[in-house]
This record gives sequence, structure tokens and C-alpha cells, in this order.
Amino acid sequence: MNTIYVVDLGRREYDEVLEIQGRLEKRVVEDKKKGYLLISENPPVITVGRSAEDNEVIYSDERLKSLGISKYTTERGGRVTLHGPGQVVGYPIINLESYKKDLHWYLTALEDVVGETLMKLGVETFKSQGKTGVWTKRGKVCAIGVKVKRWVTTHGFALNHTIDLNLFNSINPCGLKEDGLAKIEDYMEGIERKEVLQSIYSSFEEGFQCTVKEVEIEEIL
Repeated sequence: MNTIYVVDLGRREYDEVLEIQGRLEKRVVEDKKKGYLLISENPPVITVGRSAEDNEVIYSDERLKSLGISKYTTERGGRVTLHGPGQVVGYPIINLESYKKDLHWYLTALEDVVGETLMKLGVETFKSQGKTGVWTKRGKVCAIGVKVKRWVTTHGFALNHTIDLNLFNSINPCGLKEDGLAKIEDYMEGIERKEVLQSIYSSFEEGFQCTVKEVEIEEIL
């Protein structure tokens, strides 16, 4: 059974998390049996994926700067999304040769992990036909955008926990503004971040048939 080493980075700048992700990606390329799951929470930042359209960032660069919102163009698939305080961002870095060499399977597996996570927390979710991510009746609760190179995965999911949804007024999230947005706090007040993470870890073990081991960043870098 494969082992996934999980590191909770806590609140970190987006570019710092990307740098750590890149270092771990190289390790997984060299050793396909290695696997990692980075968890982080970012200051407000807009990330622009490869499929983004020009009009999906609504605010000007000047207005974003005045609001303390950064903007990055990324290599992941998908369109425009936003990370911020109160969101759980997860980056699985695994070699699909050790699981299943199928990008569609991987995306579906991530959606299922998030759906199972929320079910354990008492939040009912569903998938939307033809759209990547996870929804509740109030709107989209989790965005997913990944990159796969040489069968090694990077980037991942952004699950809304307690994030201020007004931050999303700055963008047209994934081109789906009309679908609305939701967060765990809408349904279950008082759920601590640690409880959300433990649900993610157990769901990841079940979905990817692996062993999750929590470690400190200093143990793997």
C-alpha cells in the first residue's frame, strides 16, 4: 500500500507553497512510490489557470492591490479561482503510475474525496454534469484544478471552510458566477479546521487506497 506524507503548512504565501510543491514534485518524479499531500491556507490571492478567459478577473490590478489581493498565473488546468483565509487548499503530489494512469479517474477521485469529506461532516454535496468541482444546494463549495506531467500530479483542490465569500466578488469563479458559492460554515457552524483536515485525511486514504502519515515539513525537505 502506498504511503502519502501529509504536511499542514498552515497560513503561507501562495508562492512559498508553490516552491515547496515544486521541490516535492521532483522527488516524486525520481521515486514514483513517494507521495505527498500539502495542506495550506493563503492570504487573499487570485490564481489564473490555463483555460481562463480575460474577463474572469473583474477587478483591476490597482483595485486588487488596494484590497490586499495578489494575482498569479499558474500552470494548472481550469480557469480563475481565489484562495483566502478560511479555505483549505490541498495539493496532492503523487505519481499516477502507482495508482491509475488516467487523468479523468484522478479528477473524479479528488471530487469523491471532497464529497466523502463533507458527508462525514454532515454536509450534503453533489457533482454538476460537465463541471469539475463539488457543489452544495447553496453553490460551489470546492474548486479543483490540477496539473499532471509525466504522470505526477500537482495543484489540487480549494475547499471553502469559513472564508469570506465576498472576496469572490473580484472574479467570475471558474466562469460559473451564476452557480453561486458555499462554505462548510453555511451548514455546520463551529467546525474546527482540524476536524475538517482529519476528515480529508481519512477520505483520502479510502479514495486512494493508501496510508496517510502526518509529518512536519522539516521531516521531508
